[in-house]
Amino acid sequence: MAYDARLLRDAVTATVQARPCTTLKSVATSLGVGEHTVGRALGEVGLGFRELRQRIIVELAEEMRRTELLSVKEIAYRLGYSQPGSLARLVRRSRKTRLTPPGTATARDRRGAAVYSRQGRR
Repeated sequence: MAYDARLLRDAVTATVQARPCTTLKSVATSLGVGEHTVGRALGEVGLGFRELRQRIIVELAEEMRRTELLSVKEIAYRLGYSQPGSLARLVRRSRKTRLTPPGTATARDRRGAAVYSRQGRR
């Protein structure tokens, strides 16, 4: 069966947005394709299912926090997490891995540079 990788990625995204706790198997079944087909299609666009699912969950959590004024506990529950800390860790981890624009130093970078420059003076 032929498929368009981008269309399949969009279908996976829509499915995960509707049910964030979904699995690769349930997404594949709902789309009428095999798990390997979903995996290959996502791989063609540079993503894995787990990574895409986590990105979507973080985006949904951030959107809920901005627009619905919910607590972290309420957001975690709506997204299928039993412990708010698990969702908070996922969001923190995703923020660390996001690319910053060239020439932009994060607070951690500035602290590291300051420590490095102090060590070099000794």
